[in-house]
Amino acid sequence: LMAPRGTLPAGTSPGIAAGMHEVALGLGIHVLRAAAGRLEAIYVDRFASPGRVVVGAGVTLAAAGALGALALECGELELASVLAGAPRFARDDAVLGIRLTGSPAPYVSGQDVAFEIARRLAPGGAGGRLVEFTGHGVASLSMSDRMVLAGGSGEWGAGAAQFPAHRVTREWLAVHGRASEWRKSEAADEGGDEWIDLDLGVIEPQVAEL
Repeated sequence: LMAPRGTLPAGTSPGIAAGMHEVALGLGIHVLRAAAGRLEAIYVDRFASPGRVVVGAGVTLAAAGALGALALECGELELASVLAGAPRFARDDAVLGIRLTGSPAPYVSGQDVAFEIARRLAPGGAGGRLVEFTGHGVASLSMSDRMVLAGGSGEWGAGAAQFPAHRVTREWLAVHGRASEWRKSEAADEGGDEWIDLDLGVIEPQVAEL
């Protein structure tokens, strides 16, 4: 569980704040230091890993899906219920598979791929389904491109987005000093109730309409 320091009531004295932080750490709650950065970015850098499930309220942790984590959003009341031991229900009968082939041109970014996916899904979007990326083309995407795709999946109406974890994931975790948290996971080539086949090699730079 992570919480920003800024959530403490205004006017809380330094001594009380320090005591609250000490209690929080004793309960396994990581409290961010002031000016430590955006909570979602810190979570991805230090905590997200293949196979981990995270539930968040008030922040978007969807980019964790780039590392093979399953990031689910909910409201504050639902999050409180989860902390109390209640389950967080998610649909397991609705998966949108995106099968990637080829590799993007040097001037094509993950944002261009995201625009193309959004164009193909319009106007209904993903309909709250889990988006699962698969195919040989996944290996040609950098981790930053994967984070753009997973982090922006909510704009397509996705409930969450998840990438397989393989060599690129392992190398990224190793660079961040978390090699021990890596484990291989692969997306199934079947099981989705709808599939989109996307050749990364034919995608061109795109712009979003304002």
